[in-house]
Amino acid sequence: MLVTIECFFYAINAVLVLQVLNCHDVGGALTIHMFGAYFGLAATYFFEPNKAIEDKAERNKGNYMTQMVAMVGTLFLYIYWPSFNAILAGGITTHYAIVNTLLSISCSTCVSCYIAYVKLGKFEMEVMLNSTLAGGVIMGAAADIIASNPAWVMVAGSIAGAVSACGYLWLNDLCKRKLRLHDTCGVQFLHAIPGVLGAATVCFALLHAETVFSESQKQELFDWHYGENARSFGYQAFMNFIGILVTLGIAISSGALFGFLVAGLPMPEEQFDDTKHFVHVEFGDDTAKYNEGKKETESH
Repeated sequence: MLVTIECFFYAINAVLVLQVLNCHDVGGALTIHMFGAYFGLAATYFFEPNKAIEDKAERNKGNYMTQMVAMVGTLFLYIYWPSFNAILAGGITTHYAIVNTLLSISCSTCVSCYIAYVKLGKFEMEVMLNSTLAGGVIMGAAADIIASNPAWVMVAGSIAGAVSACGYLWLNDLCKRKLRLHDTCGVQFLHAIPGVLGAATVCFALLHAETVFSESQKQELFDWHYGENARSFGYQAFMNFIGILVTLGIAISSGALFGFLVAGLPMPEEQFDDTKHFVHVEFGDDTAKYNEGKKETESH
């Protein structure tokens, strides 16, 4: 129910941001990463977070094998993130989006793994699964219009990786203790905060573009800069800033409201226990029955 409701508000926000405000958001930093993360984070406050954080049965944690399986998803995301940011671009901007995303995501990988190694003396799987991808998220809004100097892209990716790694290594537990924010997948430090940084990046990129690009480059890169409804670069940056506020407002308010309403439905007695919905679960009420059936099958 919550996911179905979210789709409606995602569409409303996308129409407002992309068609009414005409924000520049080629890879969805505003409409996808920010909106989805903050909608979910707002909803979590009403799904028994205290009980979830306590986790008496200690089921809300992974192990080496589950993390290795999850790494398959990270590898696919790493490979395809450039096309994710470039799919809506056109012409030479497609090239810019791909190269910028590759540079940014490479820097976020190096910096995030370095931070984990400095803190722990080893690599950390949560950081490798998530923070390595933060450079792709931060390029979600401006990947196709940064063409002046690749150093800016690499700095942005490094910042995203550092912020995300610090979030997973330090801030996630702090948010649990102080804010009672139960973020099982760490979306705040992969999608939410890097998404906000990406949305801010496009504002700076637009203000910087006016003095960097020639008139012919502006006409090719910024189609909204010419024609009947032409905008100045400063005004476009301002509209993108308004888009950040609109996205935050719609995502947090709708997530909190419908999280509260849906949480009124009967909650499961045991959290993080899939036995009521799936067969062959390794733990829970059906464990003994499953193990008994497994032994019987092996004996046959």
